[in-house]
Order: sequence, then C-alpha cells, then structure tokens
Amino acid sequence: KELNLLFVLVLVAGAVLRLIYLKELPIGFSHQSLDHHNQVTFRFLHYLNCTFGTESCVAAFPTLVQHYGFASFLQALVFYCCGVGYYQSAMPGVVFGILSIFVIWRIGILLLGKEYGLALAFLLAISVWHITFYRHSDAEHSLPILQALLSIYFLLLCVQSPNLITGSIFGVVIGSSWYVYATNQ
Repeated sequence: KELNLLFVLVLVAGAVLRLIYLKELPIGFSHQSLDHHNQVTFRFLHYLNCTFGTESCVAAFPTLVQHYGFASFLQALVFYCCGVGYYQSAMPGVVFGILSIFVIWRIGILLLGKEYGLALAFLLAISVWHITFYRHSDAEHSLPILQALLSIYFLLLCVQSPNLITGSIFGVVIGSSWYVYATNQ
C-alpha cells in the first residue's frame, strides 16, 4: 500500500511537471513544421462538427489512412471536446507522457517488483527530456513512444502468462504502433 501511495505521488509530480510551464514555448519552437498535420486535423474537426453519421465517416476514411491520419484524428477529438487552442493542442502529448509513466511502472513491476517499478516511474517522471518532449510535442510524435512502452508491457505479459486475450491485445498494440510510426516516416 505504501508503494502504491508513493507511485500516486510520483504520477502526480510527473503530471504537475508536464503542466506547470505549458504556456511557455521553447526557444526555436516553430508551428510551421506542423502545418500539414494541422490541415488534416482541422479537416477531421470539420467532419466531427458536421455529424457523426455514416456520410461523415466515409468522407473521413481516406484522410484517416494517410500520413498523419491517426494522430490528427486524436487531435481533432480533443479540439472537438475542448475547443481549439495551444493548451488543447499540447494536451494529447501531456496525457501520453503521464500514461507512459504509468506504463513504465507496470513494466518495472513485471520485471523485478514494485520497488523497481517505482524507481523507473520516478526516473521517467523527473526526466527533463521526457517532460520537455511531451509538453511540446504533438500527438503524432508523442504517441509512438507510449505505444512502444505498451508493446513492451504486453509482450512481457504474454511471456509470463500466455493466453489469447493478452496475445490479441499485444497484436493490436504492436500493429497500431507500426501503423502510426510508419506513417510518420
């Protein structure tokens, strides 16, 4: 119980570190590199604003399977639910960063126990690279790292106790990570 409470504190600290300076853009940060990604995102947002009907889904499918498609769709969902702005555009990266702390904790528990998992989560929560990357990256660049950690986690689960459900989840996670990563290239 004490280690679980310590993990919650580490997770909260990681969340605070990723959110506290969100308003400050790093030196050299340029939104111009995201132009195409934003165009695709706003196309999805248009589809979401029109309707959730069949016509909208059919019209969105060619965009979904192209370069930036999946990450842009996730970003459009955030814009649809929370409005459009810098905080909303940075939020998926922040959420993926916080989730990656949770996943690395679970990986550590599977490998060597709760103490090891807590140490890994703490190191990732205070990592300057991880904080900066997830605070200022968009969904398309931050999602593959979380997906890689999820792939490792479900692979370890499959090795420890192989079953159809765990193997299927691993297949879906690794397949979606290859799809998102491959379209980033």
